[in-house]
Amino acid sequence: MKNGLRSNQFYSMYKKGTTLWLGIFSGGIAYSQIENDAFNVYRLPGTDFTTFNRQVRSFCIVSDDIKLIGTRNGLLLVSEAEKRVQTFTTQDYPALLSNSILFIQPFGGDDYLIGTTKGLVLFSLKKNSFRTFSEENVYRGTQFYSCLSDEEGIWLATSEKVLYYNMHTNQTDIYLLDTNKYPGCSALSLCFDSRNRLWIGTSDGIFLLDKVTRKITDTFEGKDKLKNISKAQINNISRSKNGKMFICTDRMGLIVLNERGTEIDIYSEDNILPHNTVYSVYEDEQNVWWIATMKGILRYNRVTNKKQLYDLSAGIPGGVCRSFSKDSQGRYWWANEMGLVVCDPYQLSQAVLCDLPRISSVKVAGKRQQLLEDQEQGPVTPAYAKSMVLPAFQNNLELCFSMHTYLGALDSYQYILEGFDERWKYNIENNCLSYTDLPAGTYLLRVRGQGNSDYETQLEIIVEYPWYVTYGIAAIVVIIVLLGIGWKYWRRKVSIVEMKQDSDDELLNTAAYKPKTPRSSQEKLDRLYEQLIHYFETEKPYLNKQLKSADIAAALSCSISSLSECLSFKLNTNFSDFVAHYRVEAFVQKQKQEDISLYTLMSIAESCGFNSKSSFFRLFKKQMGCTPLEYIQKQEHDRVSKQ
Repeated sequence: MKNGLRSNQFYSMYKKGTTLWLGIFSGGIAYSQIENDAFNVYRLPGTDFTTFNRQVRSFCIVSDDIKLIGTRNGLLLVSEAEKRVQTFTTQDYPALLSNSILFIQPFGGDDYLIGTTKGLVLFSLKKNSFRTFSEENVYRGTQFYSCLSDEEGIWLATSEKVLYYNMHTNQTDIYLLDTNKYPGCSALSLCFDSRNRLWIGTSDGIFLLDKVTRKITDTFEGKDKLKNISKAQINNISRSKNGKMFICTDRMGLIVLNERGTEIDIYSEDNILPHNTVYSVYEDEQNVWWIATMKGILRYNRVTNKKQLYDLSAGIPGGVCRSFSKDSQGRYWWANEMGLVVCDPYQLSQAVLCDLPRISSVKVAGKRQQLLEDQEQGPVTPAYAKSMVLPAFQNNLELCFSMHTYLGALDSYQYILEGFDERWKYNIENNCLSYTDLPAGTYLLRVRGQGNSDYETQLEIIVEYPWYVTYGIAAIVVIIVLLGIGWKYWRRKVSIVEMKQDSDDELLNTAAYKPKTPRSSQEKLDRLYEQLIHYFETEKPYLNKQLKSADIAAALSCSISSLSECLSFKLNTNFSDFVAHYRVEAFVQKQKQEDISLYTLMSIAESCGFNSKSSFFRLFKKQMGCTPLEYIQKQEHDRVSKQ
């Protein structure tokens, strides 16, 4: 491993000149494994020691110099100043109880709690020795998964129970899980909410500790909305900066739940996650979420809705990143199944992106299509990589893709055939997807790497209609044209009253038209102006996306022309700009609310009366001088600066 090989298992070799190409286990061509060293496996500087290929389950950054690393094969003590690594195993230190270290937690002075698969022990950093934590039987022979401190003691999550050790009285309180109802249930994670309730993540769902009855119960607010995870394993529970609970599940995604259970957001493969197994979440100072999943670490900015997935190509050696920590230098650390991973979030290269999926082969009606030849480049992607036409009776299609990263990931894509599929699909078998018996029509195939929604390949697919359908459509078109000519002739005879009604709305929205003097008296305009402003501020008709000038005129018992005069002479504006002003102001007020980041820009805009994205952005920039996203970012920057 120290010579640069990713694995010692070889499947093929090819020698050309003095170069030896190696086909190895879990990753194709060896040198292509890492595209960018944004993330690094921790190595002790100046020595041959590395944590690569060590199954790290837990760690504790004692200082910039000292690190304790818990693996499945013992405890490691690393001193960077002395360039020294000491390994502790049960063979030399029987008091350790087990070589599988599940958590490491400071306990006071130079002592550290060590949770193992066979009990809880204390480690003295000064003496480099272990000792029994307590003589009570509950601290031996069971798995200690995590711990949580409060003012008087520590809470411990173990198999079948939760323990509380009071450091003042040295007494232990035992809170049993209902093993009759949940056989084999283990407490895995602990977290307090703002109401000082203890949330317990277990192998069988979420529990709460009732301090009054001193019982652990599976009843909590919002449980009825989380029926799908009642039996799911909860890998971790933590609190967000706005007081919500991050619930990391095994195979059910990330659940964000407010403490009263009234607001629930589920993040999964259906929206942002590359995989539904989530191990931990860290929310940084910019409110960006770092979500550790089975397929890498996802950085998600809820304000801009930008996502970035860091996986094997970014230097993360394995897919399982469990516990997280931030050191005094601002670096982020994760315990990974293949080593201790570290990164500097402020130096992450923006070039670490998922490669664009490329079409590598195409089959139509079972026949492979040939790639085009280029004299300089050799075989290249065919011309129909952007658009292709399938004959009417050759409507079976198979396409294969490559990310050109040699990572060997067979299920890292998601795709949708717009016009045929109702939702995004996942897990392309052998990097290929197929469609059979496609109906005639035009479709758009979109393929992207999971967790990288900004980088996708698009392919227009046109399935031709049979000849008899084509001629039939042509005949229908001729008939429609003839009917259209007749309809146009008839419409010329429509009454002038109807044409005048259509022109009134056009008049209201034409800023260039403004007569020199109003036809109505000044007193009438003033009265209508007061009624108009009062009606808009109290009834808020602008929230209606289908609002028309005729609706306002009817509500104020005036004519459309009088309404036009009022807007023109009292406000020097037209009906569209007047309504847009109120809608933009409504959006500005809503974005100041704390929970605004939970919604998309368009969902907020629609609730303010806008009925399309283009009109919303155009009218907002016309009134505010910037786009909605620029405005929100400026507000967030000002808020952070004040803090």
